Amino acid sequence: MRSIYDAVPAPIAHYEMNDNLATDVILDIIGNHNGAVKDATGTATSAFHAVAGKRNLAQDFDGVDDYIEIADHADFTPVGTPFSISAWVYMHTTSNFIIASKGVVNTDGEWRFCTNFLHKVCFNLYDNGEGGGCCIGRDYSASLFAYQNQWVHFVGTYDGGAESAGVKIYLNGVQIDNVDSESGAFVAVENLTHAVWIGRYHTNYANGLIDNVMFFDKELTARQVMKLADFRGREPLYHARPNKIYHKNINNKNSIFGGVKEGCIH
Repeated sequence: MRSIYDAVPAPIAHYEMNDNLATDVILDIIGNHNGAVKDATGTATSAFHAVAGKRNLAQDFDGVDDYIEIADHADFTPVGTPFSISAWVYMHTTSNFIIASKGVVNTDGEWRFCTNFLHKVCFNLYDNGEGGGCCIGRDYSASLFAYQNQWVHFVGTYDGGAESAGVKIYLNGVQIDNVDSESGAFVAVENLTHAVWIGRYHTNYANGLIDNVMFFDKELTARQVMKLADFRGREPLYHARPNKIYHKNINNKNSIFGGVKEGCIH
C-alpha cells in the first residue's frame, strides 16, 4: 500500500542530538559529517548537555557561547542545486535564535537560517560575486514571540535558482514566508571554506533547545515537510533504499508518520 504522502528523501546529514556529551562529538547518524561542540573561542567542549527533547534528547544552548561545528563540505554548499534544512527548536527567546548557518557574516557567508532581532524567521543565501551583500531569501513578516518556550518545527527550502520565489519557509508544517528579501544580481550561492554552525551565526547564539537537525540536497515538497512536522513516531530509521524514510515501530509495520500500514512502499 502506497503512502498518501510523498516519501521523505534521506538527508545528507541528520543530527538526532541524543549525544550525552561524554565527549564533544555530535553524531551524524546517516552520513560522515559528525559535529563537535564548541565554545566562543572555538575550543571543543562538553560543557553544555543533553536534556529532554522533542523526541528523546535535545542539546541545550545557553545563548552565550554554545554551538556545534561541522567541517566544511560540498554537501552543505548548494551552488545552483536544491537544499533544505529541517529542525525542531524550543526558543527561550525568539530574537536572534540561530538554527544553522555557513559563513561568518553577509559579506563572507553562504547561508543562514535563523530568527532576527525582530523575532521573525528568515532563510537567506548569499552570493559573494556581488561583494557579499547580494542575497536571496524569504522572511516571515509576523513576530514569532507567541512561539517562545514551546517546541516548533522549522524547515527552509531552496530550489537552486536565482530568485527569492525559490526559497520557502515552513512553520509546523505550514508555509509562512511572505516577504521577498532579494537584493542585487544573485547568481549562485557562494562556496566558502567555512564550517557549518548549528546554534550560531557570527556573534549570535541560540538560546534554547535544538533537536533533530536534518540537511537535504533536495527541495522538500510541502507534503514532505508536513510529514516531518507530524513526527508522531519515534525517531526514523532509513530504508535500504536511500530515497525513502521509514519508522520502525514495535510491530515493524507502520511508516514513520503513519502513511503506510501492513506493508512496504515500492
